[in-house]
Amino acid sequence: MDLGRQAHFAALDTLGEITLGRPLGFVENNADQGDFLKINDAMLPILITISNYSPVFKLTRIWPLKYLLPRVGDDVGLGAVLSFTQSSIDERLRPHAKQNKDMLQVLINNGLSREQLLAEVTLQFLAGSDTTANTIALTLFHLLTSPGTYQKLQDEVDAVSTHGANAILPDSVAKNLPYLQACIREALRVQAPLASGPFHKAVPVGGDTVCGKYLPRGTRVSTNGAVYAIGRAEAYWGADAKVFRPERWLEADAVTKQRMWDMVDLMWGGGAFMCPGKVIGVMEAGKAVAEVVRRFDISLVNPNDPAQFRSAMAWMIHGFWVRVEKRKDETVEEKMHL
Repeated sequence: MDLGRQAHFAALDTLGEITLGRPLGFVENNADQGDFLKINDAMLPILITISNYSPVFKLTRIWPLKYLLPRVGDDVGLGAVLSFTQSSIDERLRPHAKQNKDMLQVLINNGLSREQLLAEVTLQFLAGSDTTANTIALTLFHLLTSPGTYQKLQDEVDAVSTHGANAILPDSVAKNLPYLQACIREALRVQAPLASGPFHKAVPVGGDTVCGKYLPRGTRVSTNGAVYAIGRAEAYWGADAKVFRPERWLEADAVTKQRMWDMVDLMWGGGAFMCPGKVIGVMEAGKAVAEVVRRFDISLVNPNDPAQFRSAMAWMIHGFWVRVEKRKDETVEEKMHL
């Protein structure tokens, strides 16, 4: 299977479960519903190009850009998700409708209007699927291309797994597995899911001096590019800064580890700009990666060319072909008794 594609399918269906109480059918049908991913891949390079030239946005006042944007009623892309979302909202707003345990119900209970509900729910699909899918796929990619790390993580997960249990590992367990969390943190450090893009910060009145360089008021700084550079800087991580080595998170003392943690956490933003889906994204990545290594043995189909990466705001990952074999229960049981 193409693991990058399957991770995206899983992320979109998980968002459907969390937000609307039901998946969107990507995993069940093993298909790109409404060509969502196909259109997403075509849209991101255009979006990042436009975002780098702010004067272009002024054209929206005179140019009918709205006709190129997704709309409710479309059969493909984000428009299809909009249509699905609006039908779900209308169904939930009917008198005496059943209340579900999902984000849509939380938003309804807090008094949001129909238009506000559509905007909030749609944003979760637009902003949350690429980043979460990439976090999962990138972690697995670096595990598979680093000899020994996959096996070491598998051993850690096996030690806390109950033989024969079908239940998913709870977050309370996953977030307390040191090597699992080290693997995810290390993947985010080496290759942040958003390596470039429109998330700029403007220098305030009076300008600012950064690393000895004066930046006048209004200068736009791309925070995504900065996070990517910081994560690979030898000044912070040592001579092996470009090497995926989860052990560095286990070897560091408390003060150093907190500094490392703070640097990687820059990818989520901060303060008023903190990613609202951070907690869910981290939880989903931990549970997904743990379940994959717990249930399957995976190997690369093309070790010399394991995947192709293209940066257009989010990483677009293609050709991440892997061979997947379901683990036998007796193998897991034997390892647990050793």
